[in-house]
Amino acid sequence: MRHSLAILSVVTAALICAPLNAQQPSSAPQPLTPVQRLDAWAAAKPNEPIQVGISFGRLLPDQQVTQLLERHRLRPYAVYMWVGGQTGTRRVAPSAASSAVIDSARSTTVTLQERSIVATKQRAEKYAADNPRDRVVSNEREAGRARGLLRRDELSRQVLAAARGNRPIIWGVEVIGSVADVRQFITNPAVAAYEPAAIIGNRVVVPRPQLPTDLRGAAQTPGIDTLNPGAVYDRLKQLPPSGDREN
Repeated sequence: MRHSLAILSVVTAALICAPLNAQQPSSAPQPLTPVQRLDAWAAAKPNEPIQVGISFGRLLPDQQVTQLLERHRLRPYAVYMWVGGQTGTRRVAPSAASSAVIDSARSTTVTLQERSIVATKQRAEKYAADNPRDRVVSNEREAGRARGLLRRDELSRQVLAAARGNRPIIWGVEVIGSVADVRQFITNPAVAAYEPAAIIGNRVVVPRPQLPTDLRGAAQTPGIDTLNPGAVYDRLKQLPPSGDREN
């Protein structure tokens, strides 16, 4: 579920630091808080929009995200998504930021997962043709490879079902807008955390918003993980095409 059209510099918040205080004996840099970063940007670039990473703390419907951002005149250029332990990002250049990025995040996710399912089925067919059932059943390594193909298919179908079914999948965004509009926006109860851009030397860096705690954890496929090797092989040979089954 990962896809990106442009890469923006990303660093952890620990790298966003204030200059050292000469009176302090410690050599450790002092991190700037989000509020301090907004203040620093307003002072250094008063007439320029700022880029900000936003976490909503939970999954929100596309329409709600669009309305929130448009109400505060903020334009998204990156959309962070989550389905069943899988995360993905739709990203364009900040200069191309617009509400259309939210719509394209879902449609692009559908397209990519459909392609993934087709590609996995083709790999599964080749695998089954090259490996007789007895070999997979008696060989732990081969059974693991077959199970991995089944898991890939299952996880892709989970994402596809959520994206096609218009379930909430957005947990965060990166936006661009004026400091004043950002300051107003972050008071909205829907905003759980925010990470403004920072000026470090001659660079502008935007910390990636943090995935909400409730959404952390590995993707699960219990129906596949508990299958015996023979059942794994049989199911692998019967994978349907992209549109035949949704979970």
